[in-house]
Amino acid sequence: MRLPLYIQGVAILCWGWQVEMLLYAIPMALLLELKSHVNRRWVFSQKEFYLLADITSVVLVGLVVYYFATARVTHFLFFLVQVMPMVFYPLVLARNYSTTEKLTLDVFFYSIRNDAMSKPGILELDHIYVGICLVAMSTQVDSRSWYLLVAAALVAWVLYVNRPARYNPAIWLSLMAMVLAVSIAGVVTLRESHLLLKKKSADWLAGLIRSQTDPFKTQTALGRVGELKLSDQILFRVAMSDRSSEPLLLHEASYDTPWDNDWMLLKPGFKRVQQPQQDTWRWHKRDPSEQTLTFYLEYDDDKGLLPVPQNAVAVEGFKAVELNKSAYGAVRAIGITPQPDYRVHYLDGVEINSLPESSDWRLTEEQKDIFRRVIDVDAEILLRPEQRVQHVEQFFEDFKYRLYQPEMEFASSPMENFLNVTRAGHCEYFASATAMMLRTVDIPARYVVGYSVQEYSPMIGMYIVRSRHAHAWVIAYFQNRWHVVDTTPSIWLETETQESAYYQPVLDLIANMLFMARHWWNQQTEDAKTLGWLLLAVALFFFLIWRMMGSPQIKLGSAETDAVISMEYPGTESPFYRIKSVLEQQGMWRYKGESLSHWIARINRDELLDLLPIHYKWRFDPTGASVSDKKRLNNAVDNWMRHAHEVNSDEC
Repeated sequence: MRLPLYIQGVAILCWGWQVEMLLYAIPMALLLELKSHVNRRWVFSQKEFYLLADITSVVLVGLVVYYFATARVTHFLFFLVQVMPMVFYPLVLARNYSTTEKLTLDVFFYSIRNDAMSKPGILELDHIYVGICLVAMSTQVDSRSWYLLVAAALVAWVLYVNRPARYNPAIWLSLMAMVLAVSIAGVVTLRESHLLLKKKSADWLAGLIRSQTDPFKTQTALGRVGELKLSDQILFRVAMSDRSSEPLLLHEASYDTPWDNDWMLLKPGFKRVQQPQQDTWRWHKRDPSEQTLTFYLEYDDDKGLLPVPQNAVAVEGFKAVELNKSAYGAVRAIGITPQPDYRVHYLDGVEINSLPESSDWRLTEEQKDIFRRVIDVDAEILLRPEQRVQHVEQFFEDFKYRLYQPEMEFASSPMENFLNVTRAGHCEYFASATAMMLRTVDIPARYVVGYSVQEYSPMIGMYIVRSRHAHAWVIAYFQNRWHVVDTTPSIWLETETQESAYYQPVLDLIANMLFMARHWWNQQTEDAKTLGWLLLAVALFFFLIWRMMGSPQIKLGSAETDAVISMEYPGTESPFYRIKSVLEQQGMWRYKGESLSHWIARINRDELLDLLPIHYKWRFDPTGASVSDKKRLNNAVDNWMRHAHEVNSDEC
């Protein structure tokens, strides 16, 4: 299938227009299509194509590393596909200005390269490149996009120039228009069906409060935080102006309703946060004494909860469609886009949680019975709320921290097992028991999950937050404000650190080095980034020009061109082809795909069978035929040609 003239340039321009890279696409298209007005071609050797392919591979690997380090994982392939036309452009440019029509498969696959073997070219790179441009265009498709029409026009253009000549162009164009109309209708119908299904699914899932796939964490279960503690994976990093000896607790979600082994939030009560300026979200008036935390966090989805301090007042530099805050201190984002960092402002004396509600005292009778049996509350002594809180904290003083819970033996529930049998557990057990115990002594309390920020890295000058830094604690309301009540033994972080793998420092070093490189790159201005890419592209371009100038050149349409092209398949100069030509002129055609030996036997020319071994060796053997074999085959062909000429003369 042949490509229409200029279609590669048009495909490049369409790609540049669609993905907003027209500044790069215009010179790329002009330089590529200039070949139609230049009558010189370069004779590139196979090794030179190997070199270009290897450079392309290096660039591709470099982009993989770069995008993996600077973009969210979910957007990684998106960005990579978008720049594919630029990655393969040098190889396509070299092919278009060379005498080679098709590339061999080993150009792209290093494992099958063998310089001693000659392979036919089978890859039509120009066709593949047009397809790459079409796929790259699809990364920027929205409801207003012209992508479908542009892609259909390019495909129709290719099919039109390759259509059978017997078909009327008007009929052919009518059929293509009908196919395009059906395609557009199908796409529109599919899109509307998708949106409808998405809405119905969202409505259905919203009613499942206990769903396990809850990006906003409206429920949690004992053991869920404990699972995170088994991993040393770095989740995010936090930079703060002042290092504190006290751990910083980052609130993510809080719960008011205990149910079996779960905590739930039946009425999240989210309200939209105002956006006084772009990418800035504020729910408290600005105060000059505000402090700031800078978060380096990459979200795995386009929605989720933001970890924030208990006294957060605003989020700045956060790119999202919408930000909501609940009465229970949770801050959720919808429509998150990739971003290197964002800042959270907090202010002493401010509460992100609302005043207590009736649900903050809620306990079942069974739960009340459990805690009344284990805590001794003397109403005459514990008249003040702070005394009752202190009494609850003292209850856990002789408890131990342990990540793993043994099988229950004498208790009917995990909580009873924790309180009466093991008297050991991780933060979820301590927080859950503390919250319910506080409610037992008439103190409103909420169960909170989030992260404890304690690990400082001097290498990057920031705090590191790992999966095992996930933490659960309680907030209790007394003295007209919410107080953090954390009864988990303070050695919990030290205990978990001892469980880390011995090779974890090496993994941390690599992760921090990649982070610093990414951080440095993100701090560069867009002009500096563009200049860097341009300098790299210019250096690669001049390298290609230098290699091209060092290769032999020929003029199109000359005998020299035909000679070069004829050498694309080594061995085509074998004299046996002279015999083949004569026999075909006499009407003894060789069928497509038919072997020479079968053809010779079919036309009753058995005298030629003895010549085939030398011809095959000349044509296909990587080492070639010897001088003596070539001389013998030449003589045999000359004798056969003379004999054939004499026979024809006698017949005349």
